[in-house]
Amino acid sequence: MRKNIFHFFRNLMAVIGTFVVILGVYFFSTNASSVETLLRSIVLIESQSLYRENVDSGAMVLGATEGIVGSLNDPYSYYLTPKQWQEQQEKLNAEFAGIGVYMGVLEDGSIVLMAPIPNTPAEQAGLQSGDILLAVDGTSVSEMTLDEVNTLVRGEAGTQVSLSIHREGEDSIRDFTITRAIIEVPSVYSEMVDEEAGIGYIYLSTFHSKSPEEIQTATEELQAMGAKSLVLDLRDNGGGDYNAALKIADYFLDDKDIVQIAGAHGVLYIEHSNSGANPIPLVLLVNGNTASASEVLASALRDNQRAQLIGQTTYGKGIIQVLFPLNDGGALKLTTNQYLNLQGEAIHEVGLVPDETVEESEDLLQDLPLERAIEILKETSAGDISVGE
Repeated sequence: MRKNIFHFFRNLMAVIGTFVVILGVYFFSTNASSVETLLRSIVLIESQSLYRENVDSGAMVLGATEGIVGSLNDPYSYYLTPKQWQEQQEKLNAEFAGIGVYMGVLEDGSIVLMAPIPNTPAEQAGLQSGDILLAVDGTSVSEMTLDEVNTLVRGEAGTQVSLSIHREGEDSIRDFTITRAIIEVPSVYSEMVDEEAGIGYIYLSTFHSKSPEEIQTATEELQAMGAKSLVLDLRDNGGGDYNAALKIADYFLDDKDIVQIAGAHGVLYIEHSNSGANPIPLVLLVNGNTASASEVLASALRDNQRAQLIGQTTYGKGIIQVLFPLNDGGALKLTTNQYLNLQGEAIHEVGLVPDETVEESEDLLQDLPLERAIEILKETSAGDISVGE
């Protein structure tokens, strides 16, 4: 028995080896000039360059990899360093170890704290939106980039970090010592916008692994509060986890096609929802920053006559990127597929034209698209939200 297994694997390795050799010969024969240029450049750099000690062979191979990906002329395909790959995973998993506060940069370069995430160490410690961050663990941040400051503030859960901040209207500097924790980043905000008419509102800021659960929870909570219809706001949502968008579409669609996917080799397949759905009437808000997974969800709900789109034409990013982990701890992000609506029409570089165009008001206190969505839901009987022609 062992002898047969040994012969099987030996033959398998021989077949794989032969295939690799043939593939290598084909590659070198069809790209002989380019391969020769690459190899000769490496030899010349290592033997002749005055700065050859500044670059090792690994860095040169990495540079070649980035150049190869760059030759695709696809801004969505690129190499991620191990650090960037880790940050990408944290974003998609919607959690990281830190204190739970968003940060931004003012025109003068100062690091400003934005609204702390609810129920996080930052909120519990008393940090406020508008606080200016001066130092982290005694190190001034005045000459640091936002990424560098984020790296200092983040750390292992259970460890402490000290922040020195200046609060508007105060002369003295405040010092906060905060214990880091695992931060879950919510993607959903919800409220009742018209209790008398029974209209709920959900803003979905991005798509991550927990977004489908958050959408379901928010919808059911609003229904328990009396919501009979719902405004789903996808404005400024640039996408994220494609599978999360499919799950949200599945929550609202009963045994329906969601989207068509065209692969790199011309293969076409259709994503389909399961039986059973929440039938609450919907109106979707979109704008020029509604992109990617947001456009998949919006297109699916409209194509299935589940919702009207109100606002402005969407961004038009109708392509899918897949992350391929690499042995160095980094990853390669490549565009592999494109979305098509259920009529087989491309979304990429086209976008979705809303059923009713409503421009944003210059008055920041007035939300015209939301007001129009509420009007539509009031005018339309429950379960009869139809798509405009």
